[in-house]
Amino acid sequence: MKAAKNSLSRESLAKRWISYAVGIVMGRFQPGVDGALGRGWFPDLPAASAAQAGEVAARLRDMADADGVMVLDEGHPDDLAAKVFQALQTMLGEEAAREVVSVGTGKEGEPEESLRKYFASKFFKEHIQQYRKRPVYWLLQSPRKKYGVWLFHEKLTRDTLYRIRGDEYVGSKIKLLESHMADLREQMNAIEGRERRRLEKEMADMEEVLDNIREFARRIDAVLQRGYTPHIDDGVLINIAPLWELIPSWQAEPKKCWQALERGDYDWSHQAMDHWPERVREKCKTNKSYAIAHGLDEGYSEE
Repeated sequence: MKAAKNSLSRESLAKRWISYAVGIVMGRFQPGVDGALGRGWFPDLPAASAAQAGEVAARLRDMADADGVMVLDEGHPDDLAAKVFQALQTMLGEEAAREVVSVGTGKEGEPEESLRKYFASKFFKEHIQQYRKRPVYWLLQSPRKKYGVWLFHEKLTRDTLYRIRGDEYVGSKIKLLESHMADLREQMNAIEGRERRRLEKEMADMEEVLDNIREFARRIDAVLQRGYTPHIDDGVLINIAPLWELIPSWQAEPKKCWQALERGDYDWSHQAMDHWPERVREKCKTNKSYAIAHGLDEGYSEE
């Protein structure tokens, strides 16, 4: 990894490469597209030419996830760690990509595993700080952070949580663990001694993870039952507030915002209208700015 030409430390530069790769695979950045966010350029590739740089950019664009939903789950086709490392390899080559991951995450070992641990912990905190508590990417996790899903909030739709809860992500993970535990039970019936104790320990650990993911599913179900539709015009904090129970790594501020929504502090917002329509419609009768915000200005009264 080449030294930065400015005052950036090696760690800061490595973290920027990782963050850029996240933006690529989440579909936020468009390498090689004139005028696009994160267009990038790769002149330091061996024997680089405009055509080669264009080919690299095209390969990177092909890595973008269509719906901006990635998971922290080894072996899953939407595993964020695997996709990010693939993007880094494409931009920097194998050796430099490994160095970026090692320096940026502060972890030795297999790059994908180092990235997976980093994305489950430090990256979100750093991202929140970088974007002044208005994160572009959201990390939804089970209560004890045994399982996590990343979202690019600008690609959220009213169907996103249903897909996460279903057979592509949470639902399939639960079924996989249940199946694995059933296999372990069968094995335990045929063995004794040290090997049986080892399987019992593995079963207990897996049961803990499974219970935690089931609770994650229950909390998603509660949000879905209440109803959730993202509205980009409401801003990041108000949009993330209804999901506060799904964000154990950054819960305080979204929860505080949700409580403010409950009180009626943000009744100009679409989230307020979604969740407390009678209260908001009543306010629109006497508050012109609220009425305009909700397209109800015809019913506004000066009285």
